Amino acid sequence: MNQNFIPLPKTKESANSQMSSVAAEKIKKRRHALRRRSVRHASVNKKRVQITPLDVAFVQLRGLLPRFLHTRKSSRMNKIEIIRQTLRYIVILNQVLGKNQ
Repeated sequence: MNQNFIPLPKTKESANSQMSSVAAEKIKKRRHALRRRSVRHASVNKKRVQITPLDVAFVQLRGLLPRFLHTRKSSRMNKIEIIRQTLRYIVILNQVLGKNQ
């Protein structure tokens, strides 16, 4: 092999075009990531807006239940517990009114 081999230097044009294609690719990926993030945030916010009235309804329903029905010591009840306690309360009210089912 020839030990005096010196690679030819890249021309400015080829170096700039290679740099610009790398930079363009990075910019393209960044824009794509930002678009995905904004779509994700939009869907999360939409879901949050939809869920809020449901959560308010559960809080109101829980407020209508008498305290003796709360089987847990803590004041927090999850949604399924609120529904179960509501059904239990309806059964108790029906028994009080003499409408056994």
